[in-house]
This record gives sequence, C-alpha cells and structure tokens, in this order.
Amino acid sequence: MEFMKNTAYRILIALLLGIGFTACSLEPEYYQGKESSEAILTTVDAQTALNGVYYRLGNYPFGGRDVIALGDVATDIIDNMNRTTHMLTIWRYNITATDTYLEEIWEYGYKVVDNASRLIDACNKLYPTANESDQATFEEILAQAYGLRALAQLYLVNIYALPYKVNGTTDNGSTPGIVATGTVINPGDKVSRNSVAGTYEQINADIEQALTHYNNIGGSSVDQYYMNQAAIYALKARVALYEEDFEAAIEAAQNAIDLRGGSIITTSVNEYNAMFTSTTINSEDIFTISKSLTDNLSANSIGTLFSNYGLSPDEKAIVKYFYPADYEEGTEPTIEDIRYPLLIEGGNGTTSYRGGKYIGIAENAAVCNIPVLRLPEQYLIIAEANVRWSGGSLTDAQQALLEVAKRNHAIQSTADLPGTRDELMAFIKDERVRELWMEGHRFADLRRWGDIVEMRTFQPFDIAKFCYPIPNKEINSAAGVTQTENWAAALPVGQ
Repeated sequence: MEFMKNTAYRILIALLLGIGFTACSLEPEYYQGKESSEAILTTVDAQTALNGVYYRLGNYPFGGRDVIALGDVATDIIDNMNRTTHMLTIWRYNITATDTYLEEIWEYGYKVVDNASRLIDACNKLYPTANESDQATFEEILAQAYGLRALAQLYLVNIYALPYKVNGTTDNGSTPGIVATGTVINPGDKVSRNSVAGTYEQINADIEQALTHYNNIGGSSVDQYYMNQAAIYALKARVALYEEDFEAAIEAAQNAIDLRGGSIITTSVNEYNAMFTSTTINSEDIFTISKSLTDNLSANSIGTLFSNYGLSPDEKAIVKYFYPADYEEGTEPTIEDIRYPLLIEGGNGTTSYRGGKYIGIAENAAVCNIPVLRLPEQYLIIAEANVRWSGGSLTDAQQALLEVAKRNHAIQSTADLPGTRDELMAFIKDERVRELWMEGHRFADLRRWGDIVEMRTFQPFDIAKFCYPIPNKEINSAAGVTQTENWAAALPVGQ
C-alpha cells in the first residue's frame, strides 16, 4: 500500500510539471519544497514530465498560438484586425509593459524552460545508477528536453531582446538578453538577464547537449511530433543563421535535411493545401506541435484566430510577392505558384479567405497542427547562408532555393532564378514571405536583415532597433530581472 501510494504521488508530481507559477514567472510552485529527485524516480516519471514540457510549449499563450501569431502580426504582412481584438495591441504597436500577451508569452515560455531544466536535472541524477535500457531512455528524454529548452529560449530572446546580428553591420551581443542560466531556478533565487550573446551561447550549449545525447544512442526513435534528431539540427541551423554563422548554418541545415528525408510538394494546389487540412505528419514536417479534437481549444486555437476571428494576411502586402516580374498594373497576372490559392482562398476553394495554413480539419476548424520546423526553411537557410557568406557558393544557393521555388511552376531550373548575389538575396527575402507566411518568421527576419518596414499608418520603421519590454510582473517580483532601457523610444511613429 505504501509503495502504491508513493508511486502515485510521484506520478502526480510529474504530471504537475508545468502547472502554475507564482508572482515571478521564474519561480515554480508545483514542487512545494520537494527536490526534483523526489518527483522523478523512473523513466515512466521522466516521460510523463517530458510530456508536460511539450504540453507547455503547445499552450496557446506560447508556441501554440501567441508566439507564432506575434511573428507575423507585428509586421507588414497582417491586415484585417477589425473582426477581433486578439493581438490588437501587438498589431497597433500600442505596447506597454503590462500587455497581456507579453505577460503570458514570458510566463509560459519560462514554464517550458523551468520544466525542461528540472527534468534535465532529475534525469542526470538518475542516469549513473540506471540499467542500460533505462539509460538509453534517459538519453532520448534528455535530448528532447535540451532541445525544447533551446527552442523556448530562442523564442523568448527574439521577442524581449534585440536581434543578435543585423545584416553584417550591427552586433547586439552585449545588450540585455533574457534569463538563461542552464540551471534550475528555485524560489527565492536571485537572477539577472544574460546578454544576447550569452543567451545564444546557452541556446547553443543546449543544442549541443541534445545532439550528444542522441549520438550516444545512435539517433532518435521519435517522430516529427517530437524534437527528434533532425529537428535539433534544424533548430541549430536557424540559430546559426540568426548569429550570421553561415558555414555552421549550411552544415546543420543539410544534416537536418539528410536525417529527415521527406520531400517538398511541388506538384498540385490540392496536394499542397492538404498539408494544412490534416493533423497527420506530412512529408515536409521536421517538428510540428500536434493538436487534436480532444484539446477543445475553441477560442484559444491559432486556427480560430486566423479563421473565425478574421485575422488574415494583408493581401495588398503579400500578393505582390507572387506576381511575375513583368506584371503590369491594371492587368490580370498569371500566377502559377501552388501556394497562392491558399493565401487568397484560405484553402477552401472559395474566393473568401478562411484561415490559410490554419484552416483546420473538416471536423473542427479550430484543430490544426502548428509547424515549427519544416524542410523548406532548411533549404532557404542554405540558400541565404551561401549568398551572404563570403565562402558561399551562388550555385549551391540557387540549387537549394530551387527546391522550394519550384512550387511556382514558372520556375523549373536554376536558370529561372537570379544570377547575381544581390538579386538572389532579394529573391530569397521574397521567397521567405511566400513560403513562411503565417509561421511566425517575419518579425525575426525583418530585424536581422535590418530592413526598414513600411506598414499600415506608421512612418518607415527601423524594426531592428525594437524589442518588447520585459513584463512589469516580472520586474516587480524582485527576482532581479531589469527592464530594457528606453525600449519605448524605438516604437514606430504614426504618420
């Protein structure tokens, strides 16, 4: 009886990983004085706790909606906010340090970080005395936990801090980043913000730990619903691109492509659209956040946000990216890109936008997977890195770019792509809009490129100088986190 009671208690504590934070987002309450070693004692406990980390990542205030939506809403490619107040403060740049979305993103992001940190700590303590089979299980759990922590920290630093590098001309490495310690933070612990460079150093350390643990067992056994080995390399490639370590970005992206296998759909509109009307893994997924009917997301679904609530891409801003170069205003362009109907019709075969990539499944429009890492991004990383790296190859850039650009049936070979470095880079920027819209990349892309943004009723906006404030709830908790100085001075100005 006592054994059963203790086992049930341990599993209950593991299930509670990720439930509830106190006033300071960095301070957990679910252990209630218990050490991690008392909460996780078996591989079953550890797997349950890992499921809790995935659950937190997919919560709507973080990777399940708000982080992804912010990545587009805060830019020039989202319009039509008149049917919803969701994300309206972000869209209007009516930003304060008490903004609900910013509070929740910070809070839930650190739930992922904290849950993963406690799981890592527990598994590392259990590993030395575990049998060989359990050690292999711990290796795979650790690999995923490190990967999830790295992903969460990358999301956070790209919202609450300046971009690390800006178009080869600016290095913000010494500016304030986020709290990234690589350790468990307990109630009462004093913390401080790492620098942006230090934050990226911690992210890379987590990525390398994840790869080490996967290498120890000869790779991953989990599929694309989890942070598999290919997903870790894909994340490494994204991080390296943001750091402007182009050689490392190319190598990591190619590793991700090789490990994943799969293929990019370039044949028909229907086949392309089908990827976004199903919750099954498709040939382009590397890591996707899975959703199902049992989640009962309703109003909190990213699908609801982009469909029933009417949040939609700005057709005037995006459509131009699909028009042929020789298009003459006032004429009807011929567009052969299989991605275009999803933008215009929302994938439902009508002439009215209905949600685009988040149109949902037939049974429920609120249910849709959320792509986090996909094959097309990896090819685009290889293309951009080759163009921007002094040691890169324009031929390799064209070849990688062609893998994605062939979705436009007017492009059949590298001869149909630009041939100069500047023209090719401009094409890649446009291609990232065509390919990655609604996946939350635009905010980070515009900032790292240093592009001046023209959107809505704002004057031209130097978005690379802007980052969101640390929420006042965190500052007022007295844990030690300080506010970004003069963050409001970088807000866009109305015309």
